[in-house]
Amino acid sequence: MRLFNVLFVFSILISCSNRQQGTYVNNLECIDCWRNKANLSKDFAHSGMFSSKMDSLFEYSTTFEIPVKSILPQSIKKVLVILWVYFPKKVTNGNLVIQTKQDGITKFWIGYKLEEQVKKANEWTEVAFSTNLPDNISSKDSIGIYVTNPQKCKFYVDDFDINFE
Repeated sequence: MRLFNVLFVFSILISCSNRQQGTYVNNLECIDCWRNKANLSKDFAHSGMFSSKMDSLFEYSTTFEIPVKSILPQSIKKVLVILWVYFPKKVTNGNLVIQTKQDGITKFWIGYKLEEQVKKANEWTEVAFSTNLPDNISSKDSIGIYVTNPQKCKFYVDDFDINFE
């Protein structure tokens, strides 16, 4: 039992740490560099015990937010986001958002429609989106990555894998 507890803690530490510089992985068991923790749910999870539940109360998922200067020693040019999505109903809409801000002012914002990749209801689907970041991103900016729920339908997101280049 003690070995199981040690392995469990070790797996949690790995799940929310950087595998390599510029890469952030989180199965929502450990919240580091993340906010909007109130919508963590044990209803459905792709891995571990928790996912981020979206519904009429929660229009935004748990959000990754970090200063750009903490990501890579050189400037970042591109971001790839992979996550898992569970739509209980096929007619669900949601958006993965990537944005940068400086002093509370949005400098860059792009949204990707989750339903373009999630074709089936009642199963977890891996989705991936990549974008080039504009040249005006600076070390003074912060970057945020989250999912929006404009229709306020119930669905879940889990297992974020964020890679900066």
